[in-house]
Amino acid sequence: MLSAKHVKRENFVEEVRKQIPALIKFVNDKQLVTLDPDKPLIVRETPEYMRGFAGASISAP
Repeated sequence: MLSAKHVKRENFVEEVRKQIPALIKFVNDKQLVTLDPDKPLIVRETPEYMRGFAGASISAP
């Protein structure tokens, strides 16, 4: 059951931040896209006024 293994809400952002190195390695190993090392991936909390009902979202460029 996924919910039994899911991180607690208050730890969600930090857990995602911890996954970034593994995600970058995966993308680079599979040559999915070119990542610019001068523009690192950043995980930021959504400001309160922009939060809806989703657990997570993305604002892609």
